[in-house]
Amino acid sequence: MCACTRFRGLGWVANEYHNQIEYSGSLIFAMICHMKRFSRKRVVFVLLLASLSCSPGSPREKSASCSPQNCLNGCCAKGKCIKTLSDLHCGARGDACSACAPSSRCDSKTGHCVTKGPPKVITICMAGAFKITDGANPSFSALCDGLPGLARDCNGSSCSTLFRFSNSDGAMRTLMHNLDTNRDGLVDDRDDQYDINLVGYSWGGVTATHIARDFLTSARVTPSRRHIKTLVTIDPYSPLAGGKITIPPGVAYHWNYRHTIAPSYDCSRGAPLGPYIGLPSVCSPQTTCAQYDYSLAPDHTFSYANRMLLGKDVGHCSIVRVAGSGILHNIRSHTAMLHPPPAAK
Repeated sequence: MCACTRFRGLGWVANEYHNQIEYSGSLIFAMICHMKRFSRKRVVFVLLLASLSCSPGSPREKSASCSPQNCLNGCCAKGKCIKTLSDLHCGARGDACSACAPSSRCDSKTGHCVTKGPPKVITICMAGAFKITDGANPSFSALCDGLPGLARDCNGSSCSTLFRFSNSDGAMRTLMHNLDTNRDGLVDDRDDQYDINLVGYSWGGVTATHIARDFLTSARVTPSRRHIKTLVTIDPYSPLAGGKITIPPGVAYHWNYRHTIAPSYDCSRGAPLGPYIGLPSVCSPQTTCAQYDYSLAPDHTFSYANRMLLGKDVGHCSIVRVAGSGILHNIRSHTAMLHPPPAAK
C-alpha cells in the first residue's frame, strides 16, 4: 500500500469517528496525495488541521451538538443535551437550560419552571386480618373512604378501599406508581410533591410500619423524597411483631390508638391467639409521636356517630369507630384530636 493510500485511510477513520466527513478535509487529502514530494512533517501538520474541524469541543460541534432536532426531551447547556431535568437544568426541548427560582420547580413534562404549590396527598389503608369483610374491616373501610387522596387496591375492573394485611407488595407498587409522576422509575425531585399517609388497623397496622420502612430505604427513592407525613395505627397487632411496632426515621407524625384490656365480649376473644391487644410504638426522636390507650379511662364516655361507649368497653373491633373522628383530624390537620383518650404508659 502506497503512502497516499495509507494517508487517505487515516482521514477516513478520523472522519468516521467524529461522524463528520467534510469537503475541505477531503480536498486537502487529495492535494497531498497528488504532490510528488512532501515531508512527513507536512503530512502531520495538514492532518492536524483537518482533524480540528471535527474534533470534540470545537465551535462547530458545540453549535450542532444540541438543538430541537437532537434534544427532544431536554434542554441545552454548554452544547450538551440535558435530559434529566431538574430545578437547576430546566427548559423546553432544545432551548437553553435555565435555573428555576427557589419559589418554583421544574415541570419535567413541559420543561417550564412553575410556581410551587401545596403537595398533593396520597393515603394507603391496610386492613386487618384476614378477609376484607372480617371483624372491624368494614368499619375501617368506611373510615378510609373519608380520607384525602385515598389510593385503592385495583384488580382488573374491581377496586377495594383497603389493601389486605398481607399485600404489602401491592400497596408499595401502588404507592410508587402514584409518586413516580414522570414515569422514569424513580421518585425524586422531578416528580410532583406528595404528602404520604399510611393508616393500618390490627395486623394491617404492623404491615403499614413495614411499608414505611421499605419506602424510606428504597434505592428508587432519592433522599430528598424519603419522608412520610403521617402514620396512623389502630390497635396494631401481629403475633410476629415481637410485642411492639417500630416507627422508622423519616415519619413526621405518628398516632397509635389502642386498648390494653379486652372486654369480656371482645370480638377477637374467639379468634386464634385472641383476644388481640394493641401493641405499643417505639418512635425515633425525629417523629412527633402520640399513643393513646382507651383502657386507661375505663369509666370515661367516648362518643362516636351519635353513640357513646365507656373506655373499658372499647375492644379490638369497636376501637375503629371510637377513634375514627380523631384519625380524620390527625390526617387533615396533623394535630391531636381535641379530647383524646389518656396517653399510653
